[in-house]
Amino acid sequence: MPARSSKSGSPRVLPAGAAGSGPDTNGSSTGLILSGAEVQLVSPAALSRWRDIILVEDDSARAVRRGAAGVADRASRVLLRVHRIGRNGIRVAAERSYLPGLLRDSDAKQRSDLALDMVDGVSCRGSVVICGPAYGCSPRFLDGLAARGLDAVVEVRPSRPVAIGQGAKVRGIVLASELLDRAR
Repeated sequence: MPARSSKSGSPRVLPAGAAGSGPDTNGSSTGLILSGAEVQLVSPAALSRWRDIILVEDDSARAVRRGAAGVADRASRVLLRVHRIGRNGIRVAAERSYLPGLLRDSDAKQRSDLALDMVDGVSCRGSVVICGPAYGCSPRFLDGLAARGLDAVVEVRPSRPVAIGQGAKVRGIVLASELLDRAR
């Protein structure tokens, strides 16, 4: 059975290793996205430190969702996924979709809340959560990960202000691009 969200968009959380937990290129279910041996080649340092890597992603910025110029129907659903990357391979751990624009209501859950709900449904103890700038630049998402005591590695946009230090020991705030310049 494919890992698909219900029409209501509620998340479907699949246990690690569940059959049908990952779609192949034609949309049918294969379970495994990448084998454990291939993952060991890609992520040996990370997997020596953490049990699993939990990847949070969505397709909100993908070109396939943007539609063609002059076409009014751009209301295709945004697909939000949580992948578990471990010694046994990569699997889709949770998946849901939502209609863009509906989350703008102040009472509605935001995209970061939906992602945190999905992370809550996946066992993350001993794992690291990774994500791109859509979530890495979201204070709401980052605060949620911190409140759960989860390790995280996030991508931020170069224009994003970041604090140097932590808590009361913050030494200053700079743009992420300045940190990159200093690292060279």
